[in-house]
Amino acid sequence: EGKKITAPALSNNVVDAVGAGDAVFAGAALCAFNNIDAEILVLISSVMGMLGTKIVGNEKSIESHEVIGNINGFIKSGAI
Repeated sequence: EGKKITAPALSNNVVDAVGAGDAVFAGAALCAFNNIDAEILVLISSVMGMLGTKIVGNEKSIESHEVIGNINGFIKSGAI
């Protein structure tokens, strides 16, 4: 508790920011509810926000395989 965690913006190609904040909050809420470590919570919710910027309006949902695939990509690239 009291630990400050920051994360950089993950998206440099924003199609539509509408709903991206909701995606971040949804990811954070799911992780918090399941007592996920705060650093993992930030990673998951940031990836969800990034994916949210690639969706026009609310035309589709973010799928778990997209979140997992992006996290795996960051791990393989050495970014995390």
